[in-house]
Amino acid sequence: MPWYPKRRNYFAPVAEGDEVEQGDIFWGIPVLVAQHPELSNSFQQPLATMPPAEALDPPRLSSVKEGITVHADPVIILPHTCDFYGPEKGRRNRVRLVARIERLVASGIADQDYILVRNGEGFNHTFFLPSWEDSSRDTDDMLVNLRYMTTVDTAYVSRRRRVARLSNAAIIALRRRAAHFFTDYAPAPAELSLADIGNGLIRNDRDLSRLGLVSHARVREDPAMQSAPDRMPWADWVALLNDMGFNIAGPWSLEDLKDCVAAHPSLDIKDIHIVDEDGVLKSVTVEVINAARASSCHISLESLQGDVYALQGIIMGSVEQ
Repeated sequence: MPWYPKRRNYFAPVAEGDEVEQGDIFWGIPVLVAQHPELSNSFQQPLATMPPAEALDPPRLSSVKEGITVHADPVIILPHTCDFYGPEKGRRNRVRLVARIERLVASGIADQDYILVRNGEGFNHTFFLPSWEDSSRDTDDMLVNLRYMTTVDTAYVSRRRRVARLSNAAIIALRRRAAHFFTDYAPAPAELSLADIGNGLIRNDRDLSRLGLVSHARVREDPAMQSAPDRMPWADWVALLNDMGFNIAGPWSLEDLKDCVAAHPSLDIKDIHIVDEDGVLKSVTVEVINAARASSCHISLESLQGDVYALQGIIMGSVEQ
């Protein structure tokens, strides 16, 4: 499964008066790094090995600021918007957590490894970011360096200095990347999207059935129900999957596609094709990639009676044969 959306789908329009949200990008916000003052305020022999932390005593508090380095690069807002939304928690919470944005050519990463940053298959402390001025201009490519995070007061976060806002697809990619950085686990985009719509999987005690990540036998729902508060609007779901690199074709129901994608997050699902007759869903073909070979399987949903676990078993069987 691709890590990132297509370049042209990275950014969303934002007006100056819009509230600050996760994934907004600013200039004029400092990123701080605190070095030990005994190292930052003294000459070091060339090529000398830096002493281990155990060899250094804590400095006096008044001396800490002598070791602080300030970076003036652009930054991105990291936490979920619910932690600081202006009209709500933002009225009392003045803390904003930001991460440093660096130009790829100035990051110290070797030229031949740029591809690993751009496709997400390496340098797990990074989030790839094309230029918000011209996303097609790869010489201006950037990255969010998750090793450089700083807490600042909200007074630094002026909407007049906001330069860009991530699209929904890019925000999902940012959340996956942050989760992978902190936990070495990357949730499926489907889980992150549905958690967002359902006010969080944890807050809902991981009610996966209500969120649509597992299914039970059911009657085909009225299409009007596809816009219920705990479901992603159908058009948004298709757009998100296509942005993440899926090749989606054919008419289908929202619930059945969610089941296919969420059936087994560890699989790379390449193509999904749904067949219907007169608006009645008949079957789905899922092409999955496992290691160096590809495989596809055809499932009759009538025989499965909406059982996502049986669907998962067929998909797994098709790639393990």
